[in-house]
Amino acid sequence: MRDRRARNSQLAAVIALAIIALLSCSPAEPLPPLPRGADLFQAPVYFERFHDKYAHYDDLPLLRAGKVRINLYQPVDVSSFDWTLGSSDYTWFMQMQELRFLLPLIGSERRGDRKLARSWLERWHNAHAGARVPAHKWGEPRTFAYRALVFVYYLKTERARPKPDADVVELLTQSLAVHQQFLERDSFDGKNNLGLIEALGLMETTRVYPNDAARTLAFERVRAMMRKLVSPLGSELENSPAYHFVVLNWLEEINAYLHDLPGAPADVVRDVESVASRMRAAAYFLSDHTGRVPQVGDTDSMSVAAASDKPPNASAHFWDRIAGYAAFKGVGRDRRYLLLRIPLPGARLTEHMHSDALGLWFSDDGEVILGDAGRYTYTRGALRDYFVSAAAHNTVLPRFAPQERTPSHVYRPVAWARDESRGNSARWWAVVEEVNQRSARQVTIADGSASIVVVDSIETRGRAPHDAPATVLWNLGADVIHLELAGTNEAGTWWWNVVTRRGRQVRLSVTVHDYARARPRVRALRGEESPMRAWYSPRWGVRRPVWGIEVVLNARPTAVLETRLTLPLP
Repeated sequence: MRDRRARNSQLAAVIALAIIALLSCSPAEPLPPLPRGADLFQAPVYFERFHDKYAHYDDLPLLRAGKVRINLYQPVDVSSFDWTLGSSDYTWFMQMQELRFLLPLIGSERRGDRKLARSWLERWHNAHAGARVPAHKWGEPRTFAYRALVFVYYLKTERARPKPDADVVELLTQSLAVHQQFLERDSFDGKNNLGLIEALGLMETTRVYPNDAARTLAFERVRAMMRKLVSPLGSELENSPAYHFVVLNWLEEINAYLHDLPGAPADVVRDVESVASRMRAAAYFLSDHTGRVPQVGDTDSMSVAAASDKPPNASAHFWDRIAGYAAFKGVGRDRRYLLLRIPLPGARLTEHMHSDALGLWFSDDGEVILGDAGRYTYTRGALRDYFVSAAAHNTVLPRFAPQERTPSHVYRPVAWARDESRGNSARWWAVVEEVNQRSARQVTIADGSASIVVVDSIETRGRAPHDAPATVLWNLGADVIHLELAGTNEAGTWWWNVVTRRGRQVRLSVTVHDYARARPRVRALRGEESPMRAWYSPRWGVRRPVWGIEVVLNARPTAVLETRLTLPLP
């Protein structure tokens, strides 16, 4: 017994020296000790309350075999992982740093699993604190925050055991001191939605080290991030419907967390509830009737639980000027859904923005007819460049002279827009002003009509030569399995038969006004490589070819193209 106490004292002394060394470069007020009866045990901590959601027990056999499954990645053998970046993907490495993969091991009643969790904790500690690596090199602020959430859960779980592992308790307690210091200082930048997690991580550390200043700061950051992330109408502002549902999920969890958190300010709780309520209303228009999320911006193919078939107001349409979304969602037997991107100047967040001004995404009863390429990856390169470019979206492409190199990602705010929607009819006008091209798009869905009509008016400007034409590109959805040219005429109309997976027959036609002067070139394409055209990413790192229709025409001085999508009436 004395030997164990001596060993524990020595370990505590070593850890304390490491902590002092790490924090000596920027001294702070000493943290108060953990008092008896602290609120650590008075309410569920974050990963305790949401344990069933985040602790993936199906991964236990992988972990026991020395493998880890990280988020979007396939399982990787980490039996010799030494906490150096090496040749690892940066995002994967940072998610390893979060240690969330330990959750099923921490909560397991099996002694071998707890031993494995301890070995991971010690390996992480030895590679960071034990090696005197400066704390700011232990990961990004969000990795600190997620790791803090894991450590608080680990600490509470271990202390609640009949025979707690004193070494684990001591190591976690000391490590959380560093995490609170780091998250409390100037590590917070609030550049994207992860600022919510950073605030939450700081708040969770105050369960172990009560710190009024840190807790107040955490609440202030939650409120600041909500103001920055969410429009007054309730749309998330990072230009990607997928992240709307990510942030809404976090706010719903934070709301439940705060209701149980001793001392949570009532006004903060009310603010979180209010913002979450507005986001739920906007979420109705940011998913179709089957819960499919429009694959716009950095969004993979995904579905969410459709909360209701009834709009939160009397209209079938929604326009959020701040977030840049215009949506139509049919009511009753009308299962059509359309999302139009109208990013007006002054967008505050561009983390997940693509060059998709005037871009359309359309589905009918869950089948995507007009699609969007999706995100594919965050890794820079030719593939990422394509998936964020205008060519990956249903829009009017930026116009460049042949000798100019077309940039892969051009942020193209809409110069002005107008909403003329009424009742169950939708109509939007939007204009993109560029150096040598002005593109105006009108989208109309009339109540009771079987057609969606898109009119593009394109005006050439500047001194670009005649052989720098305007291009309108339509990327069909992944649910389109057959595209057949059904006819054309001398008046400048082409029409195609479109067949979906469920055998739905759709007619798509394009009409070029003033055919002789516009000299249009119209073609169908699918999965082209150089330049890249007509691709779709169903999930991270995967791409599939889709059908596309390209219309190239002379827009000097102007060209008008009318596209009509006609569905069989229900």
